[in-house]
Amino acid sequence: MFAGFPNEGLTFLRNIKRNNRREWFQPRKHLFDSHVKAPMVELVEALNSNLAKFAAQHVNDPKKAIYRFYRDTRFSADKSPYKDHIAAIFPRRGHEKHISAGFYVGISHEGIDVAGGIYMPGPAELLAIRTWLAEHHTEFSKAARGAPDRAYSV
Repeated sequence: MFAGFPNEGLTFLRNIKRNNRREWFQPRKHLFDSHVKAPMVELVEALNSNLAKFAAQHVNDPKKAIYRFYRDTRFSADKSPYKDHIAAIFPRRGHEKHISAGFYVGISHEGIDVAGGIYMPGPAELLAIRTWLAEHHTEFSKAARGAPDRAYSV
């Protein structure tokens, strides 16, 4: 059972935003590991348990699901080395994250992001999506209006 993120984890994420430097992070890495990363692993495991009930093909190993906390600064104007949030992705098993739709969850000191869909599909994937929508627009419109709410507890 996922107990949630401790206050220390959210405090850490708030502080990394203000102190996004290696000199600040390194002596506090143990706080990140125990108060941010460990709860995120627990959250991914809890989400996997629920995904197994309705989207088993999206269950993902926590080591693969959780995004790196270290930013790739090679091509970015922002050279801060760390992200100020932690996130995980649940792509369809056997597919890369940009090839098929999936689920996403992100945690920061400011809030929670939850999403589903496909992010930056390639040309072939985009054509397949557009073709399917054109051929199934009635069914899609009905589904997009929504179904009765279903609660899934974590």
